[in-house]
Amino acid sequence: MSSFQSLRRKFNNTRNASKRIRAAVLNVTGKSFLRKTSGNHKPIPVITNLENIDDWTRDRIVEIVDNALQDGETESKVASKIKTKCDESLGMTWHCIIGRSFGSHVSFEQYIHLTIDKCIKIVIFKCG
Repeated sequence: MSSFQSLRRKFNNTRNASKRIRAAVLNVTGKSFLRKTSGNHKPIPVITNLENIDDWTRDRIVEIVDNALQDGETESKVASKIKTKCDESLGMTWHCIIGRSFGSHVSFEQYIHLTIDKCIKIVIFKCG
């Protein structure tokens, strides 16, 4: 077995163990990453930063994010939906990163950074 395959297997084992622990302790597997609140609270995307994006594109991206958040999916599924919808309606090639804590350094043609409920960050950018 090559060293790459060994590292890959170790990484997958660690990732799967983390998923099992999270599911057992928090009982949140497959649940929405958005906080549940009383009433009709709807998460509103707030633009934190944007670069090289016209008003129409900005509004379309906010609409796409808003629609993707309504399904109550996991971060990964929401990111996939946002990326797919941006590619379909705004042309190729868009990328989406969602999370509570992450660092990024990307090259881009267009870039928008959104915040949801003051803790969830969404970075969407076009490159390529």
